[in-house]
Amino acid sequence: MSDNVLQIIVNAVDNATGILKDVGGSLDILDAKSKSAAAAFSAAGEHMTSMGQSLIPASLGVSAGMVVATKAAIDFEQKMELLRTQAGLTQTQVDGLKDKVLALGPVVGQGPTQLAEAFYHIASAGNGIWGTAQMLDILKVSAQGAAIGQANLDDTTYSLTSALASNVQGAKNAAEMMSTLNAIVGAGDMRFQDLNGAIATGFLSTAATFGVSVQSMGTALATLTDNGEHADAAATRLRMTMALMAAPASHAADILKSLGLQGPEVVAATTAMTAALAKAHVTTTVLAADMRQPNGIMVALKDLKTHLEASGVSADAADAILSHAFGGGRTDAAMLTLLQNLDRMKEKFTIIQEGTKKFGEDWAAQQDTAAQHVKTFQAELDVLGVKLGA
Repeated sequence: MSDNVLQIIVNAVDNATGILKDVGGSLDILDAKSKSAAAAFSAAGEHMTSMGQSLIPASLGVSAGMVVATKAAIDFEQKMELLRTQAGLTQTQVDGLKDKVLALGPVVGQGPTQLAEAFYHIASAGNGIWGTAQMLDILKVSAQGAAIGQANLDDTTYSLTSALASNVQGAKNAAEMMSTLNAIVGAGDMRFQDLNGAIATGFLSTAATFGVSVQSMGTALATLTDNGEHADAAATRLRMTMALMAAPASHAADILKSLGLQGPEVVAATTAMTAALAKAHVTTTVLAADMRQPNGIMVALKDLKTHLEASGVSADAADAILSHAFGGGRTDAAMLTLLQNLDRMKEKFTIIQEGTKKFGEDWAAQQDTAAQHVKTFQAELDVLGVKLGA
């Protein structure tokens, strides 16, 4: 309700009140018996005054609501415009997406502004690669995954987008990738937000470089988190492991430097791995081929361990050689943990494969929760606010 309309109502009530009071006074003069009528008219006038005054806080509430709605519309508009000014979409594409993002809100229980903000990652990574329909599908799946994992939508969208953009093997589309990521969380001692932190290290891009599947990476990550490693630290150590096992010394050196190792550390690590491989009579070419198998990291580690044992090296000596080869410190401890848990890695791989099939079931269960019903209702209100404020 506008301020002009409010003023008109108040003025009308005041005028009506004055007229009624005048009538009451005239009746009092004409006939004493009409005093009760005058009093009635006066009471009616006062009642109308009260009604007019009661409209003021209501109209103020409406005005405040319009301010909130206008701000919501502005925020949504600004986030959507970033898709054009920063992420490279055309204005036509952005305009065509607005209503679709608004419609998606109640479906996944997310506000329009939050969805628009998350969309930025998808548009930035997929501009020129994915069409807007595919981008919307990635956004929808990201929101579902965030709800199931009780994780931050923006971080989850970043993770899914990064995983898809990395071209890591093991998933054909957004739904398969999200279901796999969700299964990895279920297989290890971590929450989805922890997995988001691991993906932010870039370990899936390294996996793609060496042809390692997302399921194999998830298997190793789940095993390490079960044994007390934080997901992001474990992911960094897995990047080092892949570089040392599957890359020629020069290539491995470049990757290790990118991970923050200094010159002497890089030389020591690559030299030690070269010596370990020579002792085991196995090459990086063989291990690289191992790693390209479905559960590649487990296969490569098992192959390396088997070759060392076949060479006549004792178990303690083998551990010492591998510890030195994987750089010493916490990195080698992580790799020795995997070597000591090869059977567990096999079980984890199966768990992830089976868990990948349950994403639809998990989303259906999430939709039946009270929390999701509340989010859906809130999203509907948020969408209404944006439409009213536009």
